[in-house]
Amino acid sequence: MRHLAGIVKTAVALLTGDGTEMDRDSAENWLVLADKYGVPNAGYMIGTMYYNPRLCNTSQEEGSVTMADDLILAATWFRRSAEKGHLRSMMMLGAILMAENQSEAVEEDDNEDPEADNLREQEGRYWTERAAHHGLCGAQYNLGVHFHFSGDTAKALYWLQKAADQGDTAATVNIASIKRESAVTLQEREEVVKLFWLAADRGHPAAIQIMNEILAQPDGKEPLAEIVRNLQKAAKRVLKRDLPQLSMLFSQVLKNFCTAMYE
Repeated sequence: MRHLAGIVKTAVALLTGDGTEMDRDSAENWLVLADKYGVPNAGYMIGTMYYNPRLCNTSQEEGSVTMADDLILAATWFRRSAEKGHLRSMMMLGAILMAENQSEAVEEDDNEDPEADNLREQEGRYWTERAAHHGLCGAQYNLGVHFHFSGDTAKALYWLQKAADQGDTAATVNIASIKRESAVTLQEREEVVKLFWLAADRGHPAAIQIMNEILAQPDGKEPLAEIVRNLQKAAKRVLKRDLPQLSMLFSQVLKNFCTAMYE
């Protein structure tokens, strides 16, 4: 096993230029060898090289392989590692297959085929679900977004919540955005505000922008605005008196966010 670790280490050094001159082609050759020996993440690393050439300081200049060709190769290598049980490869393969703007690149035939598109999407969902069920946060997020755009709100919220529970702030923002569309009662609206506020407190740019947009609207036009302003007042009282009425987590969120706003 040591020689396999040495092969991968050599490939990484060639990719990063760590102690040697960068050589993408040689790195790929070493990783192909590691893949033949059954190293699960070797195919993942090769797939990543083709999926995002910028990671390897390469560019798609005139005369080079096209982005579509790169995606075909990336999907091929991700599949090899996915079949060996590599979770991130499952996630990446699923992302390529399910992404509408990339799906045509996976097929070498440019002719539109709805049945083939459907089968490709099903395979993408299969790999993503496998990784998600094993607890991979990114796969859970991707699956939630997929179900949201597919119109299955219940499944979307289920998987986004799984990702949010692991600290994925983007998942929290998506949950808030979905719930905002159907929030009617005061309790539902307060829940939406708490989610946006939590994500904003963690520095998520979209959540911060949404909170600022909410605050900019008059109460009558934006139902969430009055809630936000009331929470701001509560937060200012907490800052002065440290009132125990608010939960520890949410009061801390309010403290941090309001402190930033009033500085």
